[in-house]
Amino acid sequence: MARLARFYLGERLEPRQWLGVAVSIFGVLLVVTSGRLATLRLDELRPGDFIVLASLIAWSTYTVYGMRVLGTLSPAVATTGAYVAGTLLILPTALVAAPFYPSPRLHSLVAWAVVGYQGVLGAVAHVWWYRAVQVVGPSRSAIFLNLQPIVGVALAGTLLRESIGLWQILGVASVLAGVGLTTRRSRSRR
Repeated sequence: MARLARFYLGERLEPRQWLGVAVSIFGVLLVVTSGRLATLRLDELRPGDFIVLASLIAWSTYTVYGMRVLGTLSPAVATTGAYVAGTLLILPTALVAAPFYPSPRLHSLVAWAVVGYQGVLGAVAHVWWYRAVQVVGPSRSAIFLNLQPIVGVALAGTLLRESIGLWQILGVASVLAGVGLTTRRSRSRR
């Protein structure tokens, strides 16, 4: 996202911030690979890995372009527009794919809770995201996406009772250090 913001918006990161981006990405890789960075091979990649990569590119484009949109629209209006456009784009696919999946369980409280959670809290999160992009720019906001594996590790340990090992702890520390380096203001801006 930082490279796209540099190209499209002319946004610049200081060398310390680039170091923070690298340290944070390294931490994410430690968590995801359980410290097997040296043995990670291309033949271990799966189709889902490429889908995630494509989604990250799409999210980066959405965020960087959104910075321009925020010049004329509020974060709430921009988020509403994105949700409406996204719904209109995904609706034809959903209609075509619906016969291949089981009927929805409309009587399920859990299903409605998930819909409510995503509809309300997801929308609020997107409004806050765009507000962060508006205030500090896409590159500095993007570094916080690296906190997602930390949340995943915490939820895996708490909800699934999975063990948290040394690599996860080192990865979390690296992500937090990278976020700190990237978001800390330089002395010249204070």
